[in-house]
Amino acid sequence: MTRPNRIWFTLPVLTGILLVSAIGSQQLPVGSGSLQIHRSAGAPSSPLPGNYFDHLVVIMMENEGINDICGRNPPPCNGSNTPYMSSLANSYGISQQYLSLVITSWPNYYGILGAFIPSGCSTANPGPCYPPAGSLPNPNLVDRFEAAGLTWKGYMESQGVAAGCVTGGAEPYTHEHNGFVAFQDITNNTSRCSKIVLANPGSCGGVTDCALINDLNSSSPPSFMWITPNDCNDMRHWSGCGNGCTSGGSSTCIRKGDNYLSSLVPNILNSNTFTTTRAALFITFDEGSAYCPLNNSSEDCLYAVWAGPVVKTGFSSAQLYNQYSLTKTIEVNWNLAGLTPNDAAATPMTEFLTHPANFIISASTPAPVRIGQTTNSTITVTSVNGFTGIVSLTETAPAGLTCGAISPSNITGSGIATVSCNASIAANYTLALTGTSGSLTHSTTAMFRFNDFSVAALPTSITVNVGTSASSTLSVRALNGFTGLVSLSTNSTSCDISPTSVTGSGNSSLSCNFASEGVTNVAVTGTNGSLSHSATVAYTIQDFSLTASPAGIDVNAGTASNSTITLTAREGFDGVVSLATNSTACTVSPTSLPGSGSSTLSCAFASASTVQVTVTGISDFLSHSVQVTFTVQDYTVVANPTSVTVNAGVAANSTVHIAALHGFAGIVTLTTNSTWCTLTPTSITGSGNATVSCTQFEAGDYTITITGTSGGLSHTATIAIKVMPGGSVGGVVLPADRLRLLSQILPVMALIAGVAIAGVIAVRSPGGRKEENTHGGHQPDHRV
Repeated sequence: MTRPNRIWFTLPVLTGILLVSAIGSQQLPVGSGSLQIHRSAGAPSSPLPGNYFDHLVVIMMENEGINDICGRNPPPCNGSNTPYMSSLANSYGISQQYLSLVITSWPNYYGILGAFIPSGCSTANPGPCYPPAGSLPNPNLVDRFEAAGLTWKGYMESQGVAAGCVTGGAEPYTHEHNGFVAFQDITNNTSRCSKIVLANPGSCGGVTDCALINDLNSSSPPSFMWITPNDCNDMRHWSGCGNGCTSGGSSTCIRKGDNYLSSLVPNILNSNTFTTTRAALFITFDEGSAYCPLNNSSEDCLYAVWAGPVVKTGFSSAQLYNQYSLTKTIEVNWNLAGLTPNDAAATPMTEFLTHPANFIISASTPAPVRIGQTTNSTITVTSVNGFTGIVSLTETAPAGLTCGAISPSNITGSGIATVSCNASIAANYTLALTGTSGSLTHSTTAMFRFNDFSVAALPTSITVNVGTSASSTLSVRALNGFTGLVSLSTNSTSCDISPTSVTGSGNSSLSCNFASEGVTNVAVTGTNGSLSHSATVAYTIQDFSLTASPAGIDVNAGTASNSTITLTAREGFDGVVSLATNSTACTVSPTSLPGSGSSTLSCAFASASTVQVTVTGISDFLSHSVQVTFTVQDYTVVANPTSVTVNAGVAANSTVHIAALHGFAGIVTLTTNSTWCTLTPTSITGSGNATVSCTQFEAGDYTITITGTSGGLSHTATIAIKVMPGGSVGGVVLPADRLRLLSQILPVMALIAGVAIAGVIAVRSPGGRKEENTHGGHQPDHRV
């Protein structure tokens, strides 16, 4: 039937919101290479404790009043189309006078979360009740939850995305049934939007709203959960509903809504959260039929039922409540600050809730320490509502964390215990702590933070020439919040570090300069107290060497001689080496060599001496030399006397001396430029003397040249001979032709007679005229 003053929308209507906020799985934010440690499944971890409950689930249905659901004023609740809802109300607690804020949908959703409705919003004037999505700047319960460390979650049936703030969408979802998306600080916050999830994904199979049920059976359910069914399940209606709820206010829609709750609520009440913790369920409607059977008035009384382990059973109350009373109950339970005068003046619904004896458990997070050190967490057990039982404490340590036994392991009522832990790897570790007393089990965690530092070098391998500096960057990195001073040192006296210390994280530089080739592993060590870490840089120090073969050479003056200069690479040296010599009498070819190879040193010296020739190889800042000693040999030819005067026909004699220079040992062949001179001997080895004897029959001045030759060497000496005119034999002056004949005959006669002729008759023709040689020619004229 048509309900008075009810606003129906053509936009898709949001049908089900379930907000869940709880302590989720613990992830350790320890940075690069750190550990992620998650609490194992089991009893739900202890949330921030509430005064009455630790977890709350809210289900918001649509458009039916208490008379439509219960048939009359409860108790008992006895609706003809709502057998499950009636039974639930009669078993637990139902309010007889719980009112909507205004008879239109959306303000009853965001009104509970923000404790207000916009100015001008009323049943008669619903327009201001529907501000643009995400436009409300007001503070809300989500702000209070997060500030207090509580967790929350919203579950929206059919919202179209797995998680997010859906401000449009299509039926059977409508954003006007999603109170969260009314607020700016939710729709503009990606993290908050991620907590509004699809309640009924396709993976649910036959389980109604499995996203909620899975969270309730997890080890970390949210503290606050709100679920909004879609318009086929919330009793509102949609023309496309496959379950027959196509007409609003019909008995069909009411029955389908009751069927929906009968498939969902038992799974909630039987979940791990509801069977092992203090949890509560609250079911109500956004608006009703503008009628209250309690006083037969036009008050808009709604079905408002509390259920769960902390709710009184078989209980009802005629106390006047409204939607702000739910807001107030949440604030009272978790000691949250109020939002507006509306919730401040509201009456909390705590009369529906019990105060069972219980306990809560918490643990301190110790200050960070270095790896290898032991640190303690204090475990506190607090009695709630007069609890006096014995709480047994147990621990579950993650991999990498080593802990001693909890001391003491049992606490009666309230008290404290201590657990000590250490670790060898820098990370944050979550120690799971559980307190058990009979059927009561609560859990908490203690975070242990261990820090360290690392030392790394870049590059770790360097190739460099001897005598050249090369650097590697040393990186000191803080691990998991390390802030200490790290002192840096090296094992090599050829290296320097600058700076020599780093606080926390930072860089330093290792600079090394080696005097000789080789492969050297340089270790850099960083220390902080008992902590020590090292990095190694491998230096390959390259060089080259020069050798000469032969290194000593005997060579005649003026003769070129060679030595092979060999370039040898050390430790993979491959630079270009330029070669040069210190002597202008020498050449090097080629003048440069890449890496290794050979070149030829060629030298020719003009005079006898001992010469040390240096060949120098240069490559960048490298310089090496090799020496080749050249012994340059020669000889001299000296005549003594160098001037002789004799009479014609008398032999002129001189001694020719061969003197070896710098070890010359060659054979010197002696010759003269005169046919009337003889040399005896005609060759000398090394050093020695020879005699030159010259006989001339014609007066005059003559120059005789004596030449000594050995290979390419040739030296000369000259003798000036002055031949005087006239000649006689036994005091008798003979004609020239007779003297010539006699000079030819006498040697023959002397040989025959064995008589040595000691003199030579000088022949001169009368008047100084030249005489003919008896051999048919003239004597050569060597006069000067």
